Amino acid sequence: MLKPIIYAFFIAASLAGCAGKSHINEKEVEIGDASGYVKNVKIKQNDIADVCDFNAFEDGFKYTYMSMWNGRIEEIIKASPEQKVIDHHTKLFFNSKHNVRATLDEDVDSMSSYSYCQESSYQQGKISGFIYSVEDLKALENKSPT
Repeated sequence: MLKPIIYAFFIAASLAGCAGKSHINEKEVEIGDASGYVKNVKIKQNDIADVCDFNAFEDGFKYTYMSMWNGRIEEIIKASPEQKVIDHHTKLFFNSKHNVRATLDEDVDSMSSYSYCQESSYQQGKISGFIYSVEDLKALENKSPT
């Protein structure tokens, strides 16, 4: 008697899993200004599920991602004596606006009018930007020319 119930449970769980996957949305965030390196990053739905203001999330994400990325690129260039490594990585700097390299110099006054929702979303974006940049930098370093 228990076996049919277990089978029914597994079938229902499997169908629910398939149905859930079809509703997963990924948002894509374009990072960087065209005067520097530009990259599109796909944000997983579960990383933005609790975000109430995606624009604020996106601002925090971009700020942290670009700053972390550029800081690591600078370290790679300083540590490498090989010109081909330097040349390769020099092309990978993000600019936050036209010909202005993105750095960790956040303007807090620009966010002074943020609501609780916006501030919360911005902070979630910063955390996600950090995590995504670390993952992407690992992949970059694994493919780095030597």
